[in-house]
Amino acid sequence: MIEQPVKEPKLAPKTIQAMQYVDAGLTPRQALQAVNLKSNISNQAISKFNAKYKKYSLTTPKMQKLASKALQDCLSDKPINGEILPSYTNKIAAASMVYDRIEPVIRQNLNINVDVHPVDLSRWSNRISVDNSQIIAVDK
Repeated sequence: MIEQPVKEPKLAPKTIQAMQYVDAGLTPRQALQAVNLKSNISNQAISKFNAKYKKYSLTTPKMQKLASKALQDCLSDKPINGEILPSYTNKIAAASMVYDRIEPVIRQNLNINVDVHPVDLSRWSNRISVDNSQIIAVDK
């Protein structure tokens, strides 16, 4: 008899968002507080979240090993399922996904060559003086 594969439960959108926050550098407690908009998060909720994070995270050693194996299969130019050869686009995408998971790139836009000098505008006034004697009425 063939056993049916067990379907994994779908994660709630808040759980996925909290996982993204943890990937960005927050602690699990801070991530759950940010997602749920609450300041008090129970230790049980944090424990359940940590279990889900370890199970579904792409940064775990098990997932890194699977990604490495998939990358090696993709880069070896062997046909997938016996007939489809991976394209160069798929190879580059696979390599970048593995690299981004293990060593994420931190991008910062810094402009070091900018000098800011405050200008004192208190001497200037925006008053416009109008001389009414020079206004000429024109009839059409």
